[in-house]
Amino acid sequence: MQSIRPVITKCAHCETIDGCVCDDVVNHPTHYTAYPMEVIDMIKILLTAMKIDSFEAYCIGNEIKYRMRAGFKGDAQEDINKAMKYKEFREKA
Repeated sequence: MQSIRPVITKCAHCETIDGCVCDDVVNHPTHYTAYPMEVIDMIKILLTAMKIDSFEAYCIGNEIKYRMRAGFKGDAQEDINKAMKYKEFREKA
């Protein structure tokens, strides 16, 4: 599965278009802020709406995280493999 690159290149925090210098590797890393909303906020909204148990939510959150950052940090296939591993954990639970 290939990563879908966003069309929007505007920083979600400083609203700079291209050339953003606010890459804070702890609080706002670019591999999670490449979309109009940070990945953690997407996960929170989705899991709140799904109303599922904590371990399943943990696995789904990590699966989403790795899929969303694929192609933005390190090896994209490695991130997809990590996402699939969390899917496997969830399915075996």
